[in-house]
Amino acid sequence: MRSTAFAVTLVALSVTVGLAANCAADTVIGPEARIDADSRQQFARFVRFRPADGQTVALNPPRFSWPYVPQILGKGSALKADQRFTLQISHSPDFAAVKIEVRDTPYNFYNFLPVLEKPRRWYWRVGYNIGSTRARWSDAQSFTIADDAVVWDRSQLGETLKQITGHPRILFNTSTRSKVLSLREQHAFSEELARHMISQANRTLRESWYRRFPLDDKEPLHFMQMGRSLVSCAFAYLLTGDERYAGFKERFLRIASWPRGGFSSPEGAGAADKWETHLTEYLGLFYDWFYDELTPQERSVVRKSLEWRIHHTMNCFAWRRNNGQTMRSGSIALNCSSHPYQNVMATLPGALAICDESDVAREALEVGVHYVIGITNGFGEDEGWNEGPGYGNGKMKWLTDA
Repeated sequence: MRSTAFAVTLVALSVTVGLAANCAADTVIGPEARIDADSRQQFARFVRFRPADGQTVALNPPRFSWPYVPQILGKGSALKADQRFTLQISHSPDFAAVKIEVRDTPYNFYNFLPVLEKPRRWYWRVGYNIGSTRARWSDAQSFTIADDAVVWDRSQLGETLKQITGHPRILFNTSTRSKVLSLREQHAFSEELARHMISQANRTLRESWYRRFPLDDKEPLHFMQMGRSLVSCAFAYLLTGDERYAGFKERFLRIASWPRGGFSSPEGAGAADKWETHLTEYLGLFYDWFYDELTPQERSVVRKSLEWRIHHTMNCFAWRRNNGQTMRSGSIALNCSSHPYQNVMATLPGALAICDESDVAREALEVGVHYVIGITNGFGEDEGWNEGPGYGNGKMKWLTDA
């Protein structure tokens, strides 16, 4: 161990010396090379006031978020999940004439907002538990809308989510399904993707776990990869209609029948790691794409599985804890940590699949849409990641899946 450490140190020193030798003698890095710190970076991983005080924003309306507790640095494990917020946006710093008011929302990243008309300078604040003995207003924050800001009216998103009906709804709907699935006949890259998906499905059919699919999830098998492979079979079936791939149905139904607590459960509910939370995504795709081919009883089995999975992730792990009673210290609403973030991203497709049939799925979808709009990632300054190309890209994968 010592010799290895010494060798690594020696290599590092030699590289440093080599770099120094190759630097020009008159190269000086001084105070002028420093970049002024952005005030928003002070609590970069905490959900904080966005837009920051004095910020010029490039989006109209801007992305809004604020601390779950007024002092930002809250102790999550001791926080009850009963905070209610009132968002006010005004032309004047005294809020004598409030232009927009959102009352009594549980989300500290509310973003279903209309376009803000002139003037360009605005003021905003958040009321905590207004109307109760704990009522408190934050300091007023100001922001200016850039002349070339992108305009995005988000005022109807809440109603849009309420109107989601019918299946399929993920990747395609009834009217676009045949067009999407026939893209491979028109575009070379689409044909390449279709060949890859079918190749993956063919490989899956030869896998030993597929041919002898587990009867339960009491052993720590690769359930996430199984689910992903079954999605390949499902999509190959959509592309070709070949009954060889149809075995995904009985296997997904078996997974859905397993109760909470086994190794195919989401992280924190039985799984050995975060990966099995992806089964919420995969079961959602299965439910959505093949809704009309499932019997009412089969739909019920999958829907109930999705519901307890969504409930666990949103109310026992990633957003709230203790069946929604308290906040986790690493909650996406407080000081976002890696696994809560990733679990939420993997849960959103499952929530979208049943949001018109389930209250917990509807709430999870709304939380997720507000979060993705208002924060997007919880790991750095606005619009930026601070975890480098490895770990940062890893989290970006979960966001892209969602």
